[in-house]
Amino acid sequence: MVHSSPLHHDDVARVLDSVRDAQTGHSLLALSKLDGFRLEEGRLSVALAVSKEQAATLAPLCNEAKPALEKLPGVQTATVILTAHRAPSAPGAAPS
Repeated sequence: MVHSSPLHHDDVARVLDSVRDAQTGHSLLALSKLDGFRLEEGRLSVALAVSKEQAATLAPLCNEAKPALEKLPGVQTATVILTAHRAPSAPGAAPS
């Protein structure tokens, strides 16, 4: 986890936990993994690891999280980045 700021993991996690999917009731934090964050010169970048299948569904929740993240001390602008990876292919499977 990379962060060079007075912000703590718990501060960012608390905000992500407050943003909920209206259909499932699950929080953005519950639906992803906080991969890391960095605050430099007022710009907060948050990286969330998700499955490739979840990326499109979670993008709107990331947009909802931005204003709440921007209320954290020292944060002027916030960006939430989804890092989506495909599930590993079966052994011996041909690459697509």
